[in-house]
This record gives sequence, C-alpha cells and structure tokens, in this order.
Amino acid sequence: MKRVIRRLAAIVIVLVAAAAYHYAHHTTVLLHSDLYPLYSGVTWGKVTSSKFDDLSGYETTSLAAVNTTDIGAAAIPFIKYYDAKLTAAGWTEDVSRDADGPGDAITFYKKGDSTIVISYTSDFKVSPPDAADECPCDVTLSVFSSSPSTIQ
Repeated sequence: MKRVIRRLAAIVIVLVAAAAYHYAHHTTVLLHSDLYPLYSGVTWGKVTSSKFDDLSGYETTSLAAVNTTDIGAAAIPFIKYYDAKLTAAGWTEDVSRDADGPGDAITFYKKGDSTIVISYTSDFKVSPPDAADECPCDVTLSVFSSSPSTIQ
C-alpha cells in the first residue's frame, strides 16, 4: 500500500512540474476558466479580444449552423449548458441586461466584478417585407468574458 502511495505521489509531482513548465513557456490569454470546456455542439473559432457594450474582454464565436429550420434546436442546448455550468460555479444571471427577440438572445452572468455573456444570433434567409422573418436561417453562438484568465 505504501508503495502505491509513493508511486502516485511521484506521478502527481511529475504532472505538476510539467504543468508549471508548460505554463511558464506557453501562456495564452483565454476566456474565463468557468467557460471551459466550451459547449461541444459546434465548432468554435479563435478567441479574440472584443468589446461588448461597455465591457472589454475576450470572445469566441461558433461556425454558423447553416440552413437551420429550428432555431431552438441549435440554441436551447447551448443556453441550457451554460446556464447549468455557470450557475453551479456561482454565477448569477443579470436579468437587467438580458435581451431576447426573434432569433436572437443575450444572457449576462455576474460573479464579483466579472461578467460572462452568452448569446446567439440568427441570419434569416427569408425576410418578407410585410411579415416576420422565417427560417431557414444560420444560427451563430457566442461566448464573451470581461475578465480573462491566463492558462496553458
């Protein structure tokens, strides 16, 4: 039993040392750590510096789900994923800043001085002049954080 514990301790030490070395040599600015792992239902683009209303931070946007006939099928799992994930991590929704409309939604989460914004937009392919927009449409998902974390 002692031998197993010693081996496990040695493995942990090696892993910590490797992580520290990697961190010291390959630091990258990313989204707030509570956003990771990113929602897996789409392909994400690069994280870039961005502004969102009065906030500065970092954002990544998904490749669009093209020719979608059901916006909810593309957006609801994404929204539910982040609502559960962020709520469990101590974030609270800032409903005073949320916005929702046909094919678009923006949800703000606060934790201390940090803000995370989860959103989706739809690019409608049919926009009759005297009626509401209609699908098919392209749905794009986005995550933004005002206070980035630096990780490997």
